Amino acid sequence: MIALGLSALILVAPTSMAASAVETALDDQRCGPLAPPGQYGPYDYRTATIEQKHLVEGAHFSRENELLIRGTSQDRPGPDIDYTLRAFPNHPRALKSVMDLAGREKTPKPFGTRYTTECWFNRAIRFAPDDAQVRMVYGLFLMRAGQKQAAVEQLEVARTLGLSSGNFNYNLGLAYFQAQEYDKARLQAYKARELGYELDGLKNLLTKAGKWQEPPPTKGPPPVAPDAVSSESAPPPKN
Repeated sequence: MIALGLSALILVAPTSMAASAVETALDDQRCGPLAPPGQYGPYDYRTATIEQKHLVEGAHFSRENELLIRGTSQDRPGPDIDYTLRAFPNHPRALKSVMDLAGREKTPKPFGTRYTTECWFNRAIRFAPDDAQVRMVYGLFLMRAGQKQAAVEQLEVARTLGLSSGNFNYNLGLAYFQAQEYDKARLQAYKARELGYELDGLKNLLTKAGKWQEPPPTKGPPPVAPDAVSSESAPPPKN
């Protein structure tokens, strides 16, 4: 159902963009320092150079690795995902891959990874608290874990940070539905449809719960004043 059995850890307050020195020390102890000596990176995936991305992804995050078919540098995908997330803590696709791998292996710490899935999200948010994509993937993780309100909070942070797409609104709607905020879920279903998202799973859930209503008909576009019609759209002159 999500367009992209784990226990979840609430990493930081949803609206918090910084951690105290005490929190940082505790996080370093539990989930490892972000920049230990000798490590490549960490680099912000949003601003990393093509060379930095190629160096890491070319050796450690192939498409087959991302889809958990096999590893890039070795047989199993975990070690290469581990390397990718240490180099790019806020790599959204690698975060989703480690989340999926944990679900497939039914363990919070997949084979070949040195941290639990909870810790990978802890590290990502510590490193880039303003990354909307990280917040969205973390919200999906919390949804799978049954942490309904926490999922809503993280997805709302992602929206505040500027994330908006059919896929995002659909997932936010699912989170609202899980939290039994049906009116908000229905509005997100409308928005997802307006943005061209075609899955009807959210609509079907709302229908089954007796909470679906078709959106009111939209008004047509306002008439265009004659002087606002461009020469490209104006009718050709008569002979």
